[in-house]
Amino acid sequence: MDVGFSIRSATPDDQTELRKHVDITLSHPEGGARPPSLKSSIEREEVLVLEYFDPRERVNRIGGFIEFRLRVDDTMTIHEIGTESGASHVAIAKHLIGSLLDSVRPIAATVKVRRDAETWNEILVTIPGFEIEGPPEYSRKHYYNVWEWRRERVAARSNRPRPRGRR
Repeated sequence: MDVGFSIRSATPDDQTELRKHVDITLSHPEGGARPPSLKSSIEREEVLVLEYFDPRERVNRIGGFIEFRLRVDDTMTIHEIGTESGASHVAIAKHLIGSLLDSVRPIAATVKVRRDAETWNEILVTIPGFEIEGPPEYSRKHYYNVWEWRRERVAARSNRPRPRGRR
C-alpha cells in the first residue's frame, strides 16, 4: 500500500475537490471556510495543491492548496493557504509553504496572518527565514501580522555553527 503525498500545480478540475475538502484557510483560521474561486490563479499557474493517497477510500485526495503571486523582482506574496481540518492540518500547511519556497525560489515572500490565528502564526515561526515585519496592520475588524521570508535569513541560519553538546 502506497501512503504518500505529492505537490503539483492545480488544474481547473481541482476546484470542486478543494471546495469539498478544504475548510481551514488563512482568511478563516477557525474553520468552516469555503475556499474562494481560484480559477484565474489556476490559469496563471499560481496555485499548488498537496495530493495524498487516502487508504480508507483508496483514492487520491487533495489535502490543501497555496495561492501565490510572483512579481518580476522575484518577490512573492502568499495570498491564501487552505487545508482540510484534522491532525494533518499543520503538516500540510508546512509542506505547502516549504515546497513553494523550494520550487519558486523567490528572494523574499510575504504573507499576512490574523494576529489571533495562533496556529497559522506558530506554523510560520517554525519555518526558517520567516519573521514578523513591522507593527500589526488593521483591516476588516482584525489585526494582521505581516510575515516576511528572506532567502538570506535561511542562508545565515544554515551557516551558523551548531552548538556542540555532550555525546
